[in-house]
Amino acid sequence: MKKCLLISFISIVFTVLSDFLFAQTKDSIHTLNTIDIHGNRIDNFAVGIKTIKFDSVCLSDIKNETVADFLTEQSYALVKSYGNGSLATISIRGSGSDQIGVFWNGFLINPANINTIDVALLPVTFFNDVELQYGGASSLFGNGVIGGSLHIGNNPRFEKSFNVGINCGLGSFGKQDSHTKVILSNEKIYSSTSVLCHLARNNFPYINISDFNKPSLTQTNAFVGQYGLMQEIFLRIKKNQILNANLWYNN
Repeated sequence: MKKCLLISFISIVFTVLSDFLFAQTKDSIHTLNTIDIHGNRIDNFAVGIKTIKFDSVCLSDIKNETVADFLTEQSYALVKSYGNGSLATISIRGSGSDQIGVFWNGFLINPANINTIDVALLPVTFFNDVELQYGGASSLFGNGVIGGSLHIGNNPRFEKSFNVGINCGLGSFGKQDSHTKVILSNEKIYSSTSVLCHLARNNFPYINISDFNKPSLTQTNAFVGQYGLMQEIFLRIKKNQILNANLWYNN
């Protein structure tokens, strides 16, 4: 009986004195901000398929060039080109150009009749997101995408900024290039306007070796002219909801 009373007394004493004990303070609790990770079909479902995403440094170094020139310099894809202002197509891992899909913001832009797109008509300055995917992915991007796919588009940056970029270039035989890009954005709206003008007379001299006298002639009827306009507007409704409208005119 005495032993039980002693144990009870000691327990009560320690319980009361525990409020007056002094020791090291508890570690403060730090709450980390939540992050959102967004993905697409290329990263999440194209398992085992090699994908190259070109960063902003590579894209900013290329001025007044087309996607054909960019892929020739920055990738292992075979770009078949027939000269300045002529047709340029992509071949990946031995596949034909009609087996390569080109997607703009997720939409296939290959012509329905020949399924081959001329990448020499796509200016690099129009886009800030370029990805090249090696290997077949017909189950993800539709029938016919056997060799690989090229994905181009723009990712909005909702921050307060106003940027104007103008690139001009001159070359031989009347070549003139002009690219203008205006970006206006804040925390809610992102607007990107791009204008393109490409002209080339291509009136270069050459020797006609098919003629017996091999006369020196000037190339005619080789004028190249291209005009383009792209307007994109992104509206952030909520943190996880974005509404966008895109317009692309190319002639």
